[in-house]
Amino acid sequence: MMLDAMDGHADVVSLSTRWARPQSLTQRWFGLDWTEHLPWQVCGVTVDVGDFAEILPSIQRLYPALYGRAATDDRFLPDPMRPAKFRFYQEADVFVFRDADEMIGLQVAHPTDWSSYYVRTVALLPQYRGRGIVAAITRRMSELLARVGVERIEGDIPPPNIPNVIAQTKLGYVATGMLNTDRWGAMTRLTKYISDGADSVFRDRFCYGTWPRCRDM
Repeated sequence: MMLDAMDGHADVVSLSTRWARPQSLTQRWFGLDWTEHLPWQVCGVTVDVGDFAEILPSIQRLYPALYGRAATDDRFLPDPMRPAKFRFYQEADVFVFRDADEMIGLQVAHPTDWSSYYVRTVALLPQYRGRGIVAAITRRMSELLARVGVERIEGDIPPPNIPNVIAQTKLGYVATGMLNTDRWGAMTRLTKYISDGADSVFRDRFCYGTWPRCRDM
């Protein structure tokens, strides 16, 4: 789960003055307004709803530490900021993690249809990993999303990122697919079922044998 490199901050400043921030897709499709439920205090960190244009300079500054590679990594198809991309991120859910007033991580997510919610990226500075921050946030998000009819949360992780795969598995995610993309390379699709019906169907149709339920909401 990684944010594509962010270029073109000057363009964002220009766009933000011409494009009024709309309601998020989550609010329009599910009727869920995150600002009514956040901020949260999680493991000594504040989690709040953020504005993409406002936090972009912090993302650019922290990008190598958050994602372990340079924002200018040229292995994949370049994806500079453009109006459509800016509007997309403005309609996504941007959650900002702060320690005091310092940004130490973020999560970007959005609905993909009427019953699925996609975590596009989640990242923490190295010194904040392993504290259970993402697990606690996932549990709270799952509860709220389940109330409005969301049945599954999905995300993509590079297969060699074993620590992240293990962490997501402990949160109840299961591998549901593979994809190869010009933008991010090889990725494993992980899905967390927050609906008992969807979870039961997946187990019955696609999984041989049984294993303990680990949908830790």
